Amino acid sequence: MFEITETSLVSDMVTARAALERLRRGGARIALDDFGTGYSSLAALHQLPIDMVKVDRSFAARLNDAAGRRLLSGIRGLAEALAIDCVLEGVETEAQLLAARRTGFTLVQGFHLARPMPIEQILALPSLALPLTPGPPPPLRPPDPAPSGVPLPPSRNGCAHPMSALDSPLEQR
Repeated sequence: MFEITETSLVSDMVTARAALERLRRGGARIALDDFGTGYSSLAALHQLPIDMVKVDRSFAARLNDAAGRRLLSGIRGLAEALAIDCVLEGVETEAQLLAARRTGFTLVQGFHLARPMPIEQILALPSLALPLTPGPPPPLRPPDPAPSGVPLPPSRNGCAHPMSALDSPLEQR
């Protein structure tokens, strides 16, 4: 997974698109990081081969008000309509995690779940004990235009925590 910021792309979208397409042909997935902070977010989604948007952490702080939740729900819905995974960054409290779930997010990232750590520690986590066998990379989203009705595989990139893994502990509280 390569994470790029929209500000790194605005100077030359044509060159950026060519470079990102070359990475995708090599099996990489592309995440647009800090989504919503630049002035070209929608242009980047429309013009670039993006597999995931990572909503900027500043939006997580707005989960406590109705207008903020509506905005986040709209961003998530837009990503879903474009067949792009959507991660809410900056989840730092259990209240934010629960609000993100109620807003429809299935992928979140933030200090409430884990602090940055070396890859060895990440791989040792029981919930990430995956077999590391060689094989083809995970499927990419369909090329544009996406055929209608084609379901996409779940994200397995390790950069965000799937909410479904949290169902049991949260519902027991």
